[in-house]
Amino acid sequence: MPPYFFKPGEKVDTAAYYKVLRYLCYLCSSLHTPPNYTWTQDGAHHQESPGFLSCQHGRFLARRHVSNSSPDLNSLDFLFGALGRVMPARLSHKFDVATASHCRGLGQLDRGVYQEDCASVRRRVEAVSANNGGHIE
Repeated sequence: MPPYFFKPGEKVDTAAYYKVLRYLCYLCSSLHTPPNYTWTQDGAHHQESPGFLSCQHGRFLARRHVSNSSPDLNSLDFLFGALGRVMPARLSHKFDVATASHCRGLGQLDRGVYQEDCASVRRRVEAVSANNGGHIE
């Protein structure tokens, strides 16, 4: 997905987040993502990792131009938290067994969990916007 840079002095509010999500993220994911691709997020954001910062910043990007990727806006974090409550404490290291276990766990979740997770995205975007970006706790 191509990066999105906000203009200097541009107010990044809820409308700006939704604009990027709707017109850039969704478009790129729907056009360029194969059907069997899964979006995930690990704990380290690529643009904040020491390796990325040491080799990229100063060459073509100033640090202030790299957007913060707030985990508060990642709905997968919340869904995986709910999934962890219905999953066994210890998973198999075999891929097919672990995959089957995850599918059973997702099937055990109530539809309301999915609806609440999707609905909470708007609240999180508004909270991050009110906090002028960054992480919310």
